[in-house]
Amino acid sequence: MRIIEQIRGYYNDPEYFPNIRKIAVPIIIQQLMFSALNMPGVIFVGQKGDASVAAMGLAGQVAFLLQFRVVRDH
Repeated sequence: MRIIEQIRGYYNDPEYFPNIRKIAVPIIIQQLMFSALNMPGVIFVGQKGDASVAAMGLAGQVAFLLQFRVVRDH
């Protein structure tokens, strides 16, 4: 029960949601930009066939995971 009370304490803190927004908004913008930059590549590669699109999707997932590595190191 103590953990639940601690979580409720976070939600009752008036600074909790503004602090979450300060972190979340740049992350959301960065992810939208990453997706927007990846989309034209998928469209162009899509003309080559299904296997090419699948490879592009796999490469996108690897790039997504590498982003976390870079963020964690800095």
